[in-house]
Amino acid sequence: MPSGSQDLRVVGEIQVDEDGFFALVNASTYEGFVDEDWSLPQLLEHFAAARRLASAFVVFVGPEADGTAVNVRLGHPKRVPDDGASARIDVTDGVLFVPSFTDLTMAAQFADSAVVEHPERTTQVHVPGGTYEILAWRTGESLHVSLERVGEQPLAVPTDQWDGTIAWFSA
Repeated sequence: MPSGSQDLRVVGEIQVDEDGFFALVNASTYEGFVDEDWSLPQLLEHFAAARRLASAFVVFVGPEADGTAVNVRLGHPKRVPDDGASARIDVTDGVLFVPSFTDLTMAAQFADSAVVEHPERTTQVHVPGGTYEILAWRTGESLHVSLERVGEQPLAVPTDQWDGTIAWFSA
């Protein structure tokens, strides 16, 4: 897949949710349940584990970013931002879902609840199957996310460049 700034096929509008989170999830491989009485540290570690398993990518942009448009592109920029967050995600069914934080927490609390209960009502990003590097960075009021199909090359931004279990872009 070529690099560049090609648009992806997106179903629905992509934006930071009302809680300030943005997530991309492979609904086929993401295990959402944590505990009926989970704590925020448990949930954040769960997100980090899902990132390591290449089944989900969750970033916190901040509550002030509610409704901010997320610019999603296929291919990384020529200059990789120093303060970006990067991870790998596997795409098994040609689609990544963009669940809200509420969707993620409901799946975390109830073992019989899927992170994507209604696929037809959940924003989707369509890309061919494979492994992709996700790169997210913030400039001013915008969140940018790029997806690039990868082999075994190193991540553009090593995951140890950010602190915490998920990327935090909020000041």
